[in-house]
Amino acid sequence: MESVYTRPRVVSPSLSFCGRIFLGADSHAPSPINPRSGRHRTPDDFFRLVYVAAVLFRNFGLALDATALPRTPSRSVISRDVNAVRFMPVQDRDLRWLVLGIARGMPSRNGKPGAYERRRPLIMSKLIKASYMGCGERIDLKHLRNHRVTGSQLRRGLTSSSMTTLGHALYPSVFNLATKALISANATCGLNGREEFCKLTETGRGRCGICDDYATDQSKRHSINFAIDGGNRWWQSPALHYGSEYEYVTVTVDLRQVYEVAYVIIKAANSPRPGLWILERSVDGDVYEPWQFFARTDKECEELFGIVAKPGKPHYYADDEVICTSFFSRLTPLEGGEVHVSLIQGRSGVNESVADWHRFVAARFVRFRFMGLRAKAEPLPRWVSNDHRKDKKMFYSLRDIVIGGQCVCNGHAEDCRHNVASGNLECVCQRHTCGPNCDRCCPLFNQHRWLPGTPHESRACQPCNCHEHASSCHYDEDVDKEGRSIDTLGRYLGGGVCDNCTDYTTGINCEKCLIGYYRLPGILPNDPEPCQACNCDEFGTDLSDPCEQYGAMAGQCKCKLGYTGPKCDTCAPGFKGYPACEPCPCDPKGVVDPEVCTTTCTCKPHVQGKYCDQCKPGYFSLNFDNPDGCLACFCSGVTTVCELAHIQPKAVFTLTGWLITDLAMKNFITPVTSSSSVFSVGNYGLPGVENLYWLAPQDYLGNKLEAYGSKFFFEVQWVVMRGDTSGEPTIGPTMVLVGKNGLKIGYGDDTYGSQTMSFELPLEERHWYKIPKELDDITTRMERNEYNKGPVTRQEFMEILVDIKHVLLRGTFHTDQIEALLEKAVMSYGTDDPNYERGSIERCSCPSGYTGLSCESCSYGHVRIITNNTEGQEQDYCGKCDCNGHSQTCNPDTGECTCEHNTVGEQCERCAVGYYGNPLRGTSQDCIRCACPLLEDSNNFSPSCQLDNYNLDNEGGYVCTQCPKGYTGDHCEVCDDGFFGSPMEIGNKCQPCDCNGGPCHRITGQCLSCKGNTEGWKCEKCKADHYGDPTVPNCKSCECDPIGSLSKQCDQQTGQCSCKERFVGRTCDKCEVGYGNITALCTPCSCNPVGSTSDLCDAHTGICECMPGVDGFRCDACQNLHWGFSNTGCQGKCKFDTEFPYKDQIGLGFGGNGNFDQKICEDWVRNRKFLKRAIFLSFSSEVIGPDTVKQG
Repeated sequence: MESVYTRPRVVSPSLSFCGRIFLGADSHAPSPINPRSGRHRTPDDFFRLVYVAAVLFRNFGLALDATALPRTPSRSVISRDVNAVRFMPVQDRDLRWLVLGIARGMPSRNGKPGAYERRRPLIMSKLIKASYMGCGERIDLKHLRNHRVTGSQLRRGLTSSSMTTLGHALYPSVFNLATKALISANATCGLNGREEFCKLTETGRGRCGICDDYATDQSKRHSINFAIDGGNRWWQSPALHYGSEYEYVTVTVDLRQVYEVAYVIIKAANSPRPGLWILERSVDGDVYEPWQFFARTDKECEELFGIVAKPGKPHYYADDEVICTSFFSRLTPLEGGEVHVSLIQGRSGVNESVADWHRFVAARFVRFRFMGLRAKAEPLPRWVSNDHRKDKKMFYSLRDIVIGGQCVCNGHAEDCRHNVASGNLECVCQRHTCGPNCDRCCPLFNQHRWLPGTPHESRACQPCNCHEHASSCHYDEDVDKEGRSIDTLGRYLGGGVCDNCTDYTTGINCEKCLIGYYRLPGILPNDPEPCQACNCDEFGTDLSDPCEQYGAMAGQCKCKLGYTGPKCDTCAPGFKGYPACEPCPCDPKGVVDPEVCTTTCTCKPHVQGKYCDQCKPGYFSLNFDNPDGCLACFCSGVTTVCELAHIQPKAVFTLTGWLITDLAMKNFITPVTSSSSVFSVGNYGLPGVENLYWLAPQDYLGNKLEAYGSKFFFEVQWVVMRGDTSGEPTIGPTMVLVGKNGLKIGYGDDTYGSQTMSFELPLEERHWYKIPKELDDITTRMERNEYNKGPVTRQEFMEILVDIKHVLLRGTFHTDQIEALLEKAVMSYGTDDPNYERGSIERCSCPSGYTGLSCESCSYGHVRIITNNTEGQEQDYCGKCDCNGHSQTCNPDTGECTCEHNTVGEQCERCAVGYYGNPLRGTSQDCIRCACPLLEDSNNFSPSCQLDNYNLDNEGGYVCTQCPKGYTGDHCEVCDDGFFGSPMEIGNKCQPCDCNGGPCHRITGQCLSCKGNTEGWKCEKCKADHYGDPTVPNCKSCECDPIGSLSKQCDQQTGQCSCKERFVGRTCDKCEVGYGNITALCTPCSCNPVGSTSDLCDAHTGICECMPGVDGFRCDACQNLHWGFSNTGCQGKCKFDTEFPYKDQIGLGFGGNGNFDQKICEDWVRNRKFLKRAIFLSFSSEVIGPDTVKQG
């Protein structure tokens, strides 16, 4: 069955027909609150609403299958829960009657029409109109009537996507914008006086009337204002009878401000709907854009508007799609017809808050540009076309214009109210948004860029974190990108910049103090009085930056030269006469007592000069706090000339790569890194080890002379086992440095009660002490003098800084400690920069072979050489690199040379591979490239060579040592046996002989000895009178028969000889079929048909195959001693004397039939000689031939 529920589009959350209903099955969605009862709606409320909706359908003529509903409330439940539907904001009295009346089950009373029944037509029309205003769709009663809807179908409709939550966006209600609008038309009937018009009727009998704007009868006036006043009167244009120009009429509605329009409805009055027209919109009243085109036919869409008509009921695929339709082009109804235009149905931007859709529906001016009457178009019914008054029937009329829309609140308001001052509706903004359209964030809520709300995101404005010292802020995109603004959760997220910070604060978040003010430690930025005035002396300070603003020294004034004191209001040592504070002649940094200001200066031990303003030779860095005045030049002991270095301060700080170890650095544990970038280690006890240390990674090691005089800062925490334990704080050095020379020194050895400490240790020799190298651990029972072996000298401290091998930071502070944390570790140092000056770092004038601030490194071309002095102690110096003249530099520690001139080796004492010579001569030409046999890469076949008859003068020859296979000779210049070529020619090389394994000429490659009866340049063919495969090699003799072949040569591939006529076979040694007797050159067989078994004879001898007892070449006679020659053979035997030598041939040639009788046999005895002679002659004549017998 076709569904009877038309799924609406959500426009207004506050209307009952399209409001948001949070389904009970959705556990993640909050239930909306019933505004009447103040309680959350439950699934039961939902089912009650389903029941009420079902009753509504029933009253539209539907039959309800109540058993299909999941739950059917009783009459009392319905009565009790009238509030379940009463909260729906149905303002119309008739509609409220309908809702309450149906909920109470009172459509009629006592069988008589009740109030509901009497008002049913009006109520139903208003219900349809209200449902359209709420949903953007019309309920078609014709479609609903006479259908049966089941509970499951109704439930499917109510639980459609249109009935669920839209997310977090807020939208005001949709209402009819036209009621408060200004409207105008460029043509209205009766403005020029009395005008007659007639209505179209299907009977053709036109009912006519008068339109007169000056008539006293108000019903004859048809002002354009009647189209929006909600009454029963209407607007009407002049009929075409009064001019053809009245087919082109424009009606403009000024909504007085910009709204988002959801739908437009026009209802004709006493004429058909317009046929050809354009619905247009404008924001400023000057530029209009089309919303939709209307045509009388689909063809007109393309011809007049250039748009292919959208077939059927108007529908849309894009948020800003403009269509042309002829759906409303029917001539009927002749009056009261409606046109509905939805700007939301089918457009995804409704649910996604797409900017294109918002721009598309925004309008202040709505224009109806009528361009053609439907009744004028062809074809027309006869009752129209034949009417002589038809021009008086051609006019436009509008009874009602409804423009449904809502305030433009950008998803941040649910209501809008009238502003008396501006006369417009303004949004009641929520979520910290402001402005008539909630189009900006409120003054103190600009932490992020303002964005319109969407169904999926509220995009509420977030507060700036001004620490309660500002009343407004603004968003800065650059600040957001750079991550410089702190939000209220303490994150660098957003771009809020506070405006006009108060309480002497400044900064992006009012987090800083103004110049001239400071913040004490412990005072938070949101303190009511976060900043205090410096109050520094105006003579002794620079008021542009008078005092330290933060940290432990906050409030300390920054004194000018010659001033001192907390407020810089007294003269400093070496100066006199406040407030001028002129300098004393003696340099206060170099005199013993700076308080004494006399003309005679008493210098400190390492200071000289009339005014004690210079360091003595071998010293540098004149310093007020140094009791000796100047520091001794360290300079690694190679010079005493130095000066103050210019160093730019830098720092190394990382929490990557730290380990836990013991003092001996024999055991290691990898700590855990937490999300706050803090290293921690717990339950880390190592057997037999009491004190553990944090072992620094490589970044803190190596040459750190530039760190001298700076600070090493680190923060640690530790956790002690809970409960009353017998543990106690431990002792031990706070920091340990180990140099490459093995010297181990420490700083500090205090105990600490707090479990969080920050340390700032000086990187200079004062207060550092030596630790025995062999000491593996420091235990609680150990006395301090057991690990403190006396102070460290400047020389020793500098030797460690030259190359720090290990940095250890204390990790154990209590015997019952169960966890240690390292939060920060910063080592300050510097890099060479003439614009900076550091008071404790020296720059030495290094002698030749040395470099570095303290001459701690060997210079270019020098290497550190370690020797033993007379006392057996190691000492080192920088000597020149020994590279045999083939390098100007070497590794400063190992002495390995960076070799040139094609040499290799630690001292460049060998020629590189591919070169030969004597590199000890010390010239750039010592090593010569190998030519094996040529220098060109294409003909240099050996990767290495060496001197032959080696001598220091490099005049001996050379031998190539790695000639590849196929090459021989001292220089690989000759091809080896089995190979050929010309290696001495560029591009030529030795190749294997192609002689089937035989030898060839070394240069030409011609084969010298061919195997297997082959011959040719490459033994590539068989010899004459031979055939076969020469590549095997295996050539065989042809063996052609000298009688049957034409020559001795045969085909060299197959071995077939060329045969004479009637000869066959590979060697031509056989006769063709039907021929025989090779010696007779294959004569025809001619076998006797009586005495032979076949017409064929032996192909070689020519002898026929005879019948039994038959003999002869052609089987034409009986065998000896046989007779009776016939086709069955010869019979019988003659009893001959066995001594008769020719008994097998007897009878050949005797007698006509070749038979001997008994008498002939008996004559053998009597005349033996005669018979012998006769038989011989007979045999010879038959076999050899008669000519031969005659000659014999």
